[in-house]
Amino acid sequence: MAGLFLNGLIVVLVAWITYSLLSHEDENLYPELLRGKNVLLTGASSGIGEEAAYYYAKLGANVVFAARREPLLKKVLARCQELSPSGKFKYVVADFSDEKMPQKVVGEAISYLGSLDYLILNHAYLLTTQKEITPWKGTEDDHQRLKYSFDVNFLSYVKTVDISMPYLKATNGSICVISSMIILTPAYSLPYASSKSAMSIFFTGLRQELKRGGTNVSVTIIHLGLIPTESAKLSTKSMSNTIGDDLEEQIKVLPVTSPETGAVDIVQAVARRETEVYYPYNQRLWQARILMILSKDGDAFEAPMRKLLSFIVQIKNVFSYIF
Repeated sequence: MAGLFLNGLIVVLVAWITYSLLSHEDENLYPELLRGKNVLLTGASSGIGEEAAYYYAKLGANVVFAARREPLLKKVLARCQELSPSGKFKYVVADFSDEKMPQKVVGEAISYLGSLDYLILNHAYLLTTQKEITPWKGTEDDHQRLKYSFDVNFLSYVKTVDISMPYLKATNGSICVISSMIILTPAYSLPYASSKSAMSIFFTGLRQELKRGGTNVSVTIIHLGLIPTESAKLSTKSMSNTIGDDLEEQIKVLPVTSPETGAVDIVQAVARRETEVYYPYNQRLWQARILMILSKDGDAFEAPMRKLLSFIVQIKNVFSYIF
């Protein structure tokens, strides 16, 4: 038993050292990787998508970005042009519930940019109102929300990747899809959580098939935790009202990050061709613990989760002191 514990401790320590080193890479690496590269970015009118557009512009990339709200897209376009006057930037007004939209968006991106190096899929149908965040009852409204969630959060991702794949193969490009940690505790958000879960499974398998087939196109899945965007705040408030528990107060213990910082870290992870990223990296266990209150099984997880978190915090503190 002692040997197993020691081996486990060594694995944790090595992982922590590796993460620490990667987290302090030379920032000059990213302009070299991304300058002049062509990017198609969806969900770019606000939040992480908007900030990712700005970061790509700062690094010298050319970006076509898509979202539904044209007034906000115009603002993003103006800011990108200000950040990189010599860059190429264009927006496409796009509602991905329309099955023809992937063809339109990719077509306009290729027509404008000529090639494609990075495909970043960030658009989503997120449940935000109390009417949407509710126990599953099998009603017609439930079924419509489920279908709409799969159309936007899953099928449109698959179609956009399929259409983009010949161009990405030509450049040995990269795909990034944004999933969610809500798939760990999906109660009361079944349409959204199940569509994100399906997307994660599909693109995990696609990455494996591409690698086994010798195709040099990377696939990065970002499992996103709590980022304080406006839509996330609305969802949290609605969830609190639905379950009768103040989640807004509970999640104050969660490690959070800003959309700006999140966008930078995500863009860098894709540039490194990472496979899966839980972000913020230290939020996965905390979120699982907090959101277990949505499930009757919460008590079974509470004690071991507390012990594990305490152990990880101790390890982190030791290495913070050493380094």
